[in-house]
Amino acid sequence: MILVIGATGNVGRHVLSQLHATGTADIRPPHHGKQAIAGYIAWSFTAESDPRVTFSTPIVDGDQAAIEFRVHARDNGRPITLAGCVFARFDADGLAVRTRDYWHTGDGHL
Repeated sequence: MILVIGATGNVGRHVLSQLHATGTADIRPPHHGKQAIAGYIAWSFTAESDPRVTFSTPIVDGDQAAIEFRVHARDNGRPITLAGCVFARFDADGLAVRTRDYWHTGDGHL
């Protein structure tokens, strides 16, 4: 199963930030709390447009999951592909309380 999200602008940023619990910790540099993570997400997508995001089926173990993703977008008008994986731990409500992402960006839509 592949989940496809066609998110643009503030809508996509809002959806991503809503998947995190209030006290979430992220390791870039790290960011703590929803507001800091929302700010990081907004900054990350500033130059990107027309994103098409796909996620593979998560590998789940208890309250943890690993999810591979691929993003086809335009960065300042230039086509790019961002491929990576996010590791997440969830609370009882299913919100992320800790995330760590690894990715690579390449030119063109691969």
